[in-house]
Amino acid sequence: MVNADNDDDQLFLIVENEVILETNTWVKGLFSFFGVHQVFNLEYPQKLKLIFKFLEEYIFGIPQKKKTVQYKTGLDKLLA
Repeated sequence: MVNADNDDDQLFLIVENEVILETNTWVKGLFSFFGVHQVFNLEYPQKLKLIFKFLEEYIFGIPQKKKTVQYKTGLDKLLA
């Protein structure tokens, strides 16, 4: 069994080369990551953008204002 909150795991949230959060829980790290992106209106890394948009909509309940064709197609494949 994998322990999601293993004391050996460390996650860092770094903004402009400064550590603003250090945690050993994935949940706190994920919530902090999304929080920073929402507060500062930052763009997600291009390669991961669709997965983060999916998480926004289906995990965090943030509706997508504009859904690109690429997002809709990926979503259709994922939820089929």
